[in-house]
Amino acid sequence: MPPTLEEFPYEVQVAFFIYGLLPDIWVGMSGSYQGKDWSALESLYNIYDIEDRQTVTYFIAEIQRIYTKSINAKMEQERKAQERKSQAGGKKFAHKVG
Repeated sequence: MPPTLEEFPYEVQVAFFIYGLLPDIWVGMSGSYQGKDWSALESLYNIYDIEDRQTVTYFIAEIQRIYTKSINAKMEQERKAQERKSQAGGKKFAHKVG
């Protein structure tokens, strides 16, 4: 069973919170996910009075690395499935097993 957010140290919980507030960056035509726009990070640290910014930033970077890799792999898998479907003309083939 995966751990719940409450089981992580405070700095990790804060990193997930701040990460969720940052806007996403998507590349236009390719639709690939580039991660978060970090330009608001300093403002968010000030608004929420985050003290250990170095540690929180490290965890945000790790969260982003893992999430970006995961979402792009999922999108690549979906793209390949769509290519296979269009190459087959959208037709479903029934194979007689016998």
